[in-house]
Amino acid sequence: MPKLPGCIFGFKPRGDEQSARKNQAARWIKDGQSYNSYKLYEKALGCFTEAIQLDSDSADAYYKRGQCYFALKQYDLARTDFEEASVLNPTWAYAYFERGRTYHTLNDFQKSVDAYTKTIQLKPDFIEAYNNRGVAYWEMKQYEQAIRAHWPILRKHSRSATTSSGWKMRTTTRTGN
Repeated sequence: MPKLPGCIFGFKPRGDEQSARKNQAARWIKDGQSYNSYKLYEKALGCFTEAIQLDSDSADAYYKRGQCYFALKQYDLARTDFEEASVLNPTWAYAYFERGRTYHTLNDFQKSVDAYTKTIQLKPDFIEAYNNRGVAYWEMKQYEQAIRAHWPILRKHSRSATTSSGWKMRTTTRTGN
């Protein structure tokens, strides 16, 4: 474990000092989000890295830095940060979703499926995770799994869904020949 400034023997600060570091980290995250919103990813990366140095338990800082790395097409670094964010906050569906997206981009489709499956377990109404999991199955040529992965979306939205052009969709069933 690397020593943090102001720490002896690598131990984390206690009490007020640790609270002050977390507050500083939160300010760096806020600054990073501002840079990120203007697509100034390199500056945002610096802010999120500062936040991580101040508070290495911040899943949010790792997640946001991962988003910057992804935008900069530095997928291995993005993957590492999304993995860390999901370890630090194992109930955060969005961290698993971004892991899945990154694995997919790196052509690791099975890990992508696993990450999307975890996303769905944590947030069953996360429609994009169902869709992306189906696409990953398709990429692996597991076509039946791909179709099954999309059924929850179709079931939930087919009865009353409206297309983007405003046309009403309805399901039909075939009987007989």
